Amino acid sequence: MKKLILLLSAAILTTSTSLTLAQEDHAYTEGPVLVVNFVRTQPGMFDEYMRYLDKTYKPLLDEAKKAGIIVDWAIYGARARDPQDADLVFTITYKNMAAFDNLQARMDPLA
Repeated sequence: MKKLILLLSAAILTTSTSLTLAQEDHAYTEGPVLVVNFVRTQPGMFDEYMRYLDKTYKPLLDEAKKAGIIVDWAIYGARARDPQDADLVFTITYKNMAAFDNLQARMDPLA
């Protein structure tokens, strides 16, 4: 009788452990990846920084989008509540995590 209870307990533990591991393997779904960056400009430098982005950052991201390296990008203004808060938010959307493989090598020719 003790052996039967011991075997039954071992079987239950083994089954519950394998179910838990199976759930952990699928704790996510594949899909787009959004990278968000928060930027705080120096006082009085917001307009100059926006002109810089318009001349360098925007053309680079537009080329990356045309080349299929990124899906989309955006820049949002934010209201800073204190001097440490960001006043700009940059987002870049990638197709999936695999898009990060050799990302630098694919972006270098665009620069």
